[in-house]
Amino acid sequence: MRANAGWNLHNDSTATVPALQHFKENTMPAQYHISLPDPSKARGNDPDLSFHSQGAAGFAEELQDALRNGSLFERWKAKQPDPDAVEVQWGVTDPDATVTGEQTMVSSAAACSAFCGNSSLT
Repeated sequence: MRANAGWNLHNDSTATVPALQHFKENTMPAQYHISLPDPSKARGNDPDLSFHSQGAAGFAEELQDALRNGSLFERWKAKQPDPDAVEVQWGVTDPDATVTGEQTMVSSAAACSAFCGNSSLT
């Protein structure tokens, strides 16, 4: 069993989602627990829209910034074929969102457990 230095991230957020035509405005707390057994794969093809940090704390800081303000969404929206057609609800942010990250040793079996249906989302 191979051990990797993986990252565990935790996000707490309460966001107000703007009303869609068939839904009323909704505020609800959410918590997410994310495990990244191989953080090097948590990158995108577009450097302007990708995470750049090399450690769990930096990655958590980048994710928290993306959740708290709309700058990442606005950069993504500008790259769409028809930016004006992008629904404003897709860019909802939470200025109070918090993300923490820690680096851990993750075995291959634990990594499979996290991504093979044995993890929980609360």
